[in-house]
Amino acid sequence: MLAPVTIALAPEAWSAVAAWVSAVATLGTAGIAVTAVVIARRQLAEARRVREEQAQPYVAVFMTSSGVDQFHDLVVRNFGATAAHDVVVTLEPPPRRSAGPDEGFEFFSEVWLPERIPTLVPGQEWRTMWDFTPARAEQELPDHHAAVVSFKDSQGQSFAFHYELDWAATRNQASVKEYRVHDGAKALRDISATLKKKAR
Repeated sequence: MLAPVTIALAPEAWSAVAAWVSAVATLGTAGIAVTAVVIARRQLAEARRVREEQAQPYVAVFMTSSGVDQFHDLVVRNFGATAAHDVVVTLEPPPRRSAGPDEGFEFFSEVWLPERIPTLVPGQEWRTMWDFTPARAEQELPDHHAAVVSFKDSQGQSFAFHYELDWAATRNQASVKEYRVHDGAKALRDISATLKKKAR
């Protein structure tokens, strides 16, 4: 069995050791305090960034079904929590649609975009009919479009978001026919015309 080791130090040495331990403890406490302050400042900055991001307008450009089978709209919508101002949308190449059924889908027409949308409030959108997928597939129109939407928030801060729109994604897309009010109105007109013929 080992005997306990006894360290004999002069009182001055013990005082020096105590001072050193106290200094180390103070530095450790100071280091912990500095670290806590740095972490707290980072968390506050992150929380502020998230709050600002959640409160800003968020304008997107996309294409979606018109609600009529295989017709698609070009849509500009504010998904953010505040109003977007001075909204400007550009597409490259400029959007074009195949001609309507009356023209036999032989000609192209420009899809009109406003030069500037003064304000889009949260949830508000601007949309226009872009094209009919089967007719477009028969024409030499580009599939891919690069879209840029720029706008300002209520504080005047500017934003610019980039989007990719691709007509190829709409081809061979399975869908379910959805009947709406205009379908019911058309059916009623057909019934009325049939009854008029029978009455004659």
